[in-house]
Amino acid sequence: VDRQCGTLVFQYSGAARFAATLLTIAVTVLCCVAAYKIPIKTRSDVLGLCGLVALCFSLTAPLLWEFTRFCLVVSPEGLDFRSAWRGRLFVAWQDVDEVSFSSLCQWFVIRSSLGKKIRVPTWIAGTSEFLDVCVVQLGPTVLKRAKGGFLMIGRPFPETDTWS
Repeated sequence: VDRQCGTLVFQYSGAARFAATLLTIAVTVLCCVAAYKIPIKTRSDVLGLCGLVALCFSLTAPLLWEFTRFCLVVSPEGLDFRSAWRGRLFVAWQDVDEVSFSSLCQWFVIRSSLGKKIRVPTWIAGTSEFLDVCVVQLGPTVLKRAKGGFLMIGRPFPETDTWS
């Protein structure tokens, strides 16, 4: 929280980023140990070991990349989003057309009038505070498709008569 500017910063928790880093290091060390211990006699042994390393890297690297690069800054002006996969994007509050929830992917999808989408996973730190800001900034028609997400994280969905 930056109290001077009134902004909130949402990222994966430090524990999640640490776990992703630790997993990547552990897999790398295990591949190195396997390369040292496995006797390489034929070309197929080399190819098999390279395949194992590539498989392990392809499973852990995207996780590490996502967990360390994702950032959402919520300010009174709007949402400043940094994705590991899409780059940086700013959406002003007045441009938000709809907020929905995907129960399959466990994320909130924020759609803007400019055709842009922001996906906010429920497992980032401070999801409840993020929803608090959405309730204050957006009207009930914008949030109605996100009701399942509110209930999933244990927040009551605000009724229409409580909106100010």
